[in-house]
Amino acid sequence: MRPREVGRRRASEGREPGFLRLYQLLEGENKKKELFITHGNLEEVAEKLKQDVSLVQEQLEVSAQEHSLFLSKLNNDVNMLCEALYQGGNQLLLSDQELTEQFHQVESQLNKLNHLLTDIFADVKTKRKLLASNKLHQVERELYVYFLKDEDYLKNIVENLENQSKIKTIGLED
Repeated sequence: MRPREVGRRRASEGREPGFLRLYQLLEGENKKKELFITHGNLEEVAEKLKQDVSLVQEQLEVSAQEHSLFLSKLNNDVNMLCEALYQGGNQLLLSDQELTEQFHQVESQLNKLNHLLTDIFADVKTKRKLLASNKLHQVERELYVYFLKDEDYLKNIVENLENQSKIKTIGLED
């Protein structure tokens, strides 16, 4: 097919040339179709298109400024959050300062308690060694245990000891 025939064929199939379709798109569907497109109509549509383009560019600039402002605020917020979480260091802190201070107080109290328990265990060890080496202390300890567990048995032991001491004192007087 020749190029002229292709053009005629398109026109006969209901296809219109590109500039006419562009004009119709720019003009809109609601307007009456004119028989002839004049240079003035094209200038009018071009001016409208130019205004639309400038309006869209202004809206784009405003949108870009808003976007830039939003990003700067977001960046500042992220920096503040990082400062709060890391507090200038490289280690992430997930608690506030008051909680950290309370943890330090609890830790110091635990250290004191540990020191006191160590001292108590050392005292218990020395007292056990003393009890193991001194017979009098062992008897005294047994008396305290009996006093706390069985009072009647303690009374019997004390009476026996008193009787033995009386017998010894009588034996010494003779």
